[in-house]
Amino acid sequence: MIDEERYPSTIQSDPFHDAPEVVTQQYPDPHGRDLLVTQQNIDVRDVERGKGMEAMTMSTPVTASGPPSGPPSGWAMSMAPPPSSLPTHTAEAASTAPSRRYCGLRRRTLFILIGVAVVIVVAAVVGGVVGSMAGSSDGSSSNNNNNNDNGGQNSPPPAESSSPTSVSPAIETGPIEPSQRQMAVSLSLDNDDNSDVQLFYQDLDTRAVHYRRILSDEAGDERTLDLDIEPTWGTPLAATAVSGSNPLRVLVYYVAALGGVIHIAQADLVCARGGGDCETRANSLLTEQSDHPLNPATKLAALHLDDDRVRVYYQAESNDLWSLGNDMRGTGGWKYAHMTPGGYPGTSLLAYGPNDTSIHFYYISDAEDERDALRHMQYADITGPGPDEAIQNSTGSAWSRNVSFAGMWDPTSIRLYYAKPDGGDILSNFNRFAEDQWRTNHEDNWGRVDGGFASLYWPGSSRLYWFQDGELRMSSQIPNAWTDPQTLFRESRN
Repeated sequence: MIDEERYPSTIQSDPFHDAPEVVTQQYPDPHGRDLLVTQQNIDVRDVERGKGMEAMTMSTPVTASGPPSGPPSGWAMSMAPPPSSLPTHTAEAASTAPSRRYCGLRRRTLFILIGVAVVIVVAAVVGGVVGSMAGSSDGSSSNNNNNNDNGGQNSPPPAESSSPTSVSPAIETGPIEPSQRQMAVSLSLDNDDNSDVQLFYQDLDTRAVHYRRILSDEAGDERTLDLDIEPTWGTPLAATAVSGSNPLRVLVYYVAALGGVIHIAQADLVCARGGGDCETRANSLLTEQSDHPLNPATKLAALHLDDDRVRVYYQAESNDLWSLGNDMRGTGGWKYAHMTPGGYPGTSLLAYGPNDTSIHFYYISDAEDERDALRHMQYADITGPGPDEAIQNSTGSAWSRNVSFAGMWDPTSIRLYYAKPDGGDILSNFNRFAEDQWRTNHEDNWGRVDGGFASLYWPGSSRLYWFQDGELRMSSQIPNAWTDPQTLFRESRN
């Protein structure tokens, strides 16, 4: 519609209506009313008045035309006053053509907005990358997809880091003190229930791991494991026999430091019955690709279940306790299961049980109250952790959070032995199934422990092994009374 007040129209006849109209070039009407004019006829005042109006252009150039009978083809027309109402134009305004607009904005404004948008997008991308890296290092990434395959964990905790930072072993140099040494034992029985005990311990002056075969309570010569992967000083040790046939098969676990990262290593041994050397069939790392890197002060525990299933327990950097599981007849490899959070740094670990549905697990928590620190958990390998209770009879001068563990299961009770590793007396907590109550045994005078110690049970027999004053001591329970400690061998040092 024509704005009659702003653009009054005069009605008059056109004396040149029959004259041809010649257009030298295409040019938009600065008023936005689609009037074809030549470039020389643009006046700056009309440009100013035409600001904000949308210029319309021809889609097809026109060079000449006769008397128009309507809007020419290719034009988008709007109502406009007759040419006679236009003011006189001068050639001076030819250089003041209106600037082009994009999406209703001037080009400069549009470029500024695009630049701001680019800066915002780049900042968002960089922030997202930095945030994801920080979340990963804080243990906020998702857990390894194997966690649900072992231990019944339906909602595992976040992964700690798939690229652990460089850490140093708990003990960087040697020789080590007797109190810094760990011990492990495994047991095989023949068809006549004759015992073949394999006892492993680290040399005090080197990083070598020694072993002795103890047949019917008689210790054989000291031998050294042939290991391609060197242990750390004061390495924790765990062992379990997985085959009682001839030859025996024994798995030994220890800690190694490679490339500034702490790993669990496995030595796969075969041992002929009747004593002698054990051959190292394989030596490998278990946690090379772990999302749950080891705490440098971790201890180890190992358990052989039925059907060639093995479980290895350790403490992660976060102090959470984890299980590594391997079903050797399958092809899935080692899988992780979360046991419990909040372990005391460097806690001793112990696991035993008659089958995979009744496993007893012991550890020391970071609870503020000492009476709640010593913990017992019963769990099934498939459904995961069960009740977790404090063993509250563990106070007294013989107790500290750095005690060494040993323990055993028999058909009537579960038993835990502990001692300070720097010459502490051995004490016992036991729970008879008929009573379902933990009691403390202070009566048996086993002796003092220099370092770690270990225990074994087989039907009708129980054994405790420990170092004291450079000697390996043993006490037996046959059937209900403990014998006085006897010396199996004296350690020789260079």
